[in-house]
Amino acid sequence: LDRKPEFIVTSPWLKDRALQISWFRFGLNWGSYREETPMFKNNTIMRYGAQVQSYVEIPLSGVVEVFSNNRYGAWFYDENNADQQAIESFWGLRYKLGVVELGSGYERRYVWGQSPMFWDSYRGAEKIHQKIRFPLGKELYAAVRGSYDLNESMVDEVNYALQWINDCMRWELQYRDDRTSGGENKV
Repeated sequence: LDRKPEFIVTSPWLKDRALQISWFRFGLNWGSYREETPMFKNNTIMRYGAQVQSYVEIPLSGVVEVFSNNRYGAWFYDENNADQQAIESFWGLRYKLGVVELGSGYERRYVWGQSPMFWDSYRGAEKIHQKIRFPLGKELYAAVRGSYDLNESMVDEVNYALQWINDCMRWELQYRDDRTSGGENKV
């Protein structure tokens, strides 16, 4: 993929003053792209897009909270009057059992239209996610996150991480096992 310049402008997160539990942000992006593989070569295509995103956190107790991350995006292309829209919704629950942090989530994506490029052709998705994180020491943590694709009936990704958290910094080494696209064993 050749990106000749790509620009992304995103607003800061804006807090909803009425609810006090949600935030919003807006974004615009544009750029020109060209895909090339051994079997396929595309022309340079311009892409313009806009997105709106919302995030909600609702604490239920000191150790349990519900959250939601939702996004709507629309992209327009200068080839074949192509356009694409997507609504993504992720709902979840974070909770603690002693020092172990857990998270469970449900993801749903609806897509309309089509992109003339392979790399940004979104498809509908329905997944369940699970995450567990536990301390290995004072500032060192281990985390495992996996997702199960309900449409394909398979575990499609497992992410292993080693995290060092110190004051306001977080260093993370990840190993991602992508079981769907042939991208196995990426570090």
